[in-house]
Amino acid sequence: MFAPGARIGVAVSGGSDSMALLLLLHALASAAGWQLTVLHYDHAWRPDSAADARFVAAVARRLGWPLRRARARAPLPQADREQQARRARYAFFQRAAAASGLACVATAHTADDQAETVLLRLLRGTGPAGLAGILPRRSLASGAATLLVRPLLWARRDELRAWLLRHRQDWREDRTNQDLHPRRNRLRLQFLPALAAAFNPALVRGLCDLAEIVRAEEELWAAALARAFARLWQPQAAGGRFPRADFAALPLALRRRLVREAVRAIQGDLRQVDFLAIEEVAEWAASAARHPRLRRLGRVECRVSARALDFAPELKL
Repeated sequence: MFAPGARIGVAVSGGSDSMALLLLLHALASAAGWQLTVLHYDHAWRPDSAADARFVAAVARRLGWPLRRARARAPLPQADREQQARRARYAFFQRAAAASGLACVATAHTADDQAETVLLRLLRGTGPAGLAGILPRRSLASGAATLLVRPLLWARRDELRAWLLRHRQDWREDRTNQDLHPRRNRLRLQFLPALAAAFNPALVRGLCDLAEIVRAEEELWAAALARAFARLWQPQAAGGRFPRADFAALPLALRRRLVREAVRAIQGDLRQVDFLAIEEVAEWAASAARHPRLRRLGRVECRVSARALDFAPELKL
């Protein structure tokens, strides 16, 4: 994940996972020629969060690495707080990466985080891409050269804490992690342990293995989808089209993915696009019916006619 001599931002909250990440990278930095920068973002939603920031600053000084930190200007509302906090934190990472010339920012996501993410997405409803879970690396932001990397996806949380204890390194406990209101906390504290006890003691590892298998297969699918889309997609003034005969000859799995890719190409994302809509378009194209039919997918409309599948923000039969 890290080139020799790389400038690496290390996201450190002060909790056990991020402290283990910092100390592990510190132990390897000299031999690899890495230059670390400790990154700390204070969400300011706990009375003792300032103490967390002081703790991280003290550890950074002891290890001899520069620190960049920021604090939220106002507490976030309870509604959607986790997502808003994540956006604010990653925006800080982007600013810090630009200011310090970082090649990547490393976060301390563990195997436990991976298992929770896969199971949460499965419970909410997801496709194969969602089952790939937390990716080991991706761009920090759309189009950004800086990477976001997760070097600890192989490690269990308890393993990291045991390692810290052996090295006499303490950490800060976030009491909000014991709050059962957030769904992830309920899954972590109640349901995952119960499922592991009742069905499979190696459940976390099994979910992580599933994510790794799906991620590799999604990479294969991405290449196949790119080739098919480049071959069949015909850009139009307000959208684009697929020739129906060529589209209908494809396997159902590829038809579904092409419909999704057409929507993504026009509206930029897949918000408000459900499985039933994609399934209807894919099946209409392969059916014997030749009368035109119209289906909305998010903010895009698809018209399936005798000759083509047309996609645009607004269409008529």
